[in-house]
Amino acid sequence: MRVLLWSALYWPNIGGEERYVQRLARGLRRLDCHVEVVTNSIEREAASEVVDGVVVSRLPIPASTHGDMDAIRAVRAGFGEIIERLQPQLVNVHTSGPSLGHYERLRRAVPVPLVVTFHGVYPHAADQRGRITGALERGAGSIASSAATKASLINLDSIRGRNVTVALPAVDDDASPLHPYPEGSPVLVGLGRMVPEKGWDTLLHAFVRLLEICPTCRLVLIGDGTHLESLQRLANDLGVFASVRFTGLVSDDQARTFLDESSVVIVPSIHDEGFGMVAIEASMRARPVVASNSGGLNEAVIDNVTGLLVPAGDPIALAAAILSIVDDRAMAIRLGAAGRTYAETLSVDALATKTMTVFRQALLV
Repeated sequence: MRVLLWSALYWPNIGGEERYVQRLARGLRRLDCHVEVVTNSIEREAASEVVDGVVVSRLPIPASTHGDMDAIRAVRAGFGEIIERLQPQLVNVHTSGPSLGHYERLRRAVPVPLVVTFHGVYPHAADQRGRITGALERGAGSIASSAATKASLINLDSIRGRNVTVALPAVDDDASPLHPYPEGSPVLVGLGRMVPEKGWDTLLHAFVRLLEICPTCRLVLIGDGTHLESLQRLANDLGVFASVRFTGLVSDDQARTFLDESSVVIVPSIHDEGFGMVAIEASMRARPVVASNSGGLNEAVIDNVTGLLVPAGDPIALAAAILSIVDDRAMAIRLGAAGRTYAETLSVDALATKTMTVFRQALLV
């Protein structure tokens, strides 16, 4: 089967949606699919390259479907070249934003079945509602990256939303040996984009309380984003800057090392996450997780089994949950071991196999 995957963002971006599509592409190749990816241009990245054996084409896709017409024409030309080369049998658009609108502009150039994979909790904005319900109606198949995502689609379109297949994200194949749960002073790790909705300010306020009880605790925040400098200022204003390390972007290997060195991994999002891939990546390294009970995070973290869930935006509850883990080594090890068992079920092959079932059904429509 020849499949074109369309994703607004892709490697080297490292968000949940980007990793989902990258791992899906890898898994589809194992099933003998001929897969290519079309995505947005990234400054200083090649317009076309091969990633994990998959051709990735980057086009100057505007942020809005009513954006720069020169860019839209360039996208149309580039897309046409991709279609002519690949001759896809099916297109799979991944969306949590305006990707559907852009694809609709080009759809007549590729009259093949469309499968839409939805990420996040909808609607993100009122102007997206019509596109989403239209995709549920016109697409040959629909996939949600979590049960929370599917539930939000059912709220938008109670009839067609029920026909959505849930295909949970995958973790990378990881044969590296697990490190024992660390000794010594507790190390708290947060990994993700440094943006307001991720709730890092809530974590910093919780960390103030933690240091009062556990002055040797250290916090490592991994990632970059628009909120990074303001978080650094907040850490300074709260008097905890000396105990916080802001790493910026790191490689996958470096991120794995930080997870291995962690006592607990925190996912303090204050908005409804579609899933929460960081939580699963921490579980894969057998580390306990404390996360907000919002959106699909309660699918990524099984409360009191693989970690602890707390109300979003509540620094007191967050601090208490973290403290309960770092104070109880046996509990931390138990949560981490259960997390590893759960994470191993979310394999690249499992994601690709479930997705291929939807693709095959779409080709029969």
